[in-house]
Amino acid sequence: GTVRMWNFSNGQCLKELRSDTDLEVSSVMFILEGQNKLIVAGGWNRKVLVWRDDTGSSAAAVEPERRMAGHNEDIISIAFSSPNLLATSGYDGKVLVWNMDSGVVKFTLAIPDLHKLDVDQRAIWQLAFLDRRSQALCGTGADGYLRFWNVKEGVLVWEQYANHGSDQSIVALSTDPTNSFLYTGDTAGCIKVWDIHLFVNVAGIDQSFNIIELHYWRAHDGCIASLDYIDRHDMVLSASADGRVKMWAIGADGGALAAVFGESSAWSITQPSTFRLVKNEASAPAPASAPAPAPAMASPPAAAGAVAAAPVDAVVGSSSGEMTAEGEAVVGTGPAGGTDPYTYSDDDAVSEELEDDDDDGDTSRHTREELEDRGAGHNTKELISQILNRSNRDQVRKTQQVPTMHRLRLHPVIPVAASPRSHSSTPR
Repeated sequence: GTVRMWNFSNGQCLKELRSDTDLEVSSVMFILEGQNKLIVAGGWNRKVLVWRDDTGSSAAAVEPERRMAGHNEDIISIAFSSPNLLATSGYDGKVLVWNMDSGVVKFTLAIPDLHKLDVDQRAIWQLAFLDRRSQALCGTGADGYLRFWNVKEGVLVWEQYANHGSDQSIVALSTDPTNSFLYTGDTAGCIKVWDIHLFVNVAGIDQSFNIIELHYWRAHDGCIASLDYIDRHDMVLSASADGRVKMWAIGADGGALAAVFGESSAWSITQPSTFRLVKNEASAPAPASAPAPAPAMASPPAAAGAVAAAPVDAVVGSSSGEMTAEGEAVVGTGPAGGTDPYTYSDDDAVSEELEDDDDDGDTSRHTREELEDRGAGHNTKELISQILNRSNRDQVRKTQQVPTMHRLRLHPVIPVAASPRSHSSTPR
């Protein structure tokens, strides 16, 4: 039940921050907002404790300045969003959003159909505010789900199964400063990278194409305890129950091990040639009990001659190609390779037809001649429609063909070691 503040340079204990009980403290956060320096903690006493960090340096015990009660179960995670929003998650699957100035609960957020989940599957293990996404709040669950809430309106925006592994809880979460990527860690020791730059913090729309899995690899032999994004070096730091702390560089091919803290051999994060790429794992399928994704919103009809969009699961890279039965993408080598770098849609017939036009790109003469020949058989409304359709088709010539895929080889499914957490007993 005690929080201690240390001088990182010399190891001196500066303060001892005491709570009301001897129960475990499970989450601590330092908040710097203007001139205010606060230490916020939560744990098994189910209260949010707030201490003010003054300039004094004393090892004497310090009592909390504020105690905020509202949780009915153990507090697991804390997140802060400037200027005054604090979010805390509980073992019972409930998230409280507080006004730090008044200490009042603004919203109580909960998992849909919470009563249908086993007790050990309800916990929200980690929270992170996405401030660049209009104050979206992301949470990772013991049931293996990612969830996004809009804390301005207090509503669940989106949830989806994270495909981390059978019966694996997502216990670690981090994001980059732009909130373009998410990094999640599970109880099996694996890390997954997500592209969320298209995520929209609005309820009622299909976000399945806006939250995309990029990489998934085994990072540790034990449960991931913590993930943190290091902005200065553009790397991810991971800590695990296996007693190791590792630093990862995330590239187009996945996670590359840059450093292991505590190793006898020297390493340097400024020498990428020494990084070791770790093979990606195969994501686990969603369980049969997983709810179906939200229905997609109706999309407007495509303009005449527009290039058809490929399904998101098929578009994996920036070059071109098509999938073979062997699970391999067959592609060209790109503009520098000498072979045809693109895969074209059915609308290419329109482009080929337009190649018969004048070299100077003037198609208006053809349109006039066609309409003069056919004018006797059409009324004015039909003539206008033909002109508009031809105008839309002419724009295809100015549209650069869209590349689609790189050559990728899909790895076979690798057996994953049993989780250190049994199904019936989640670590508290």
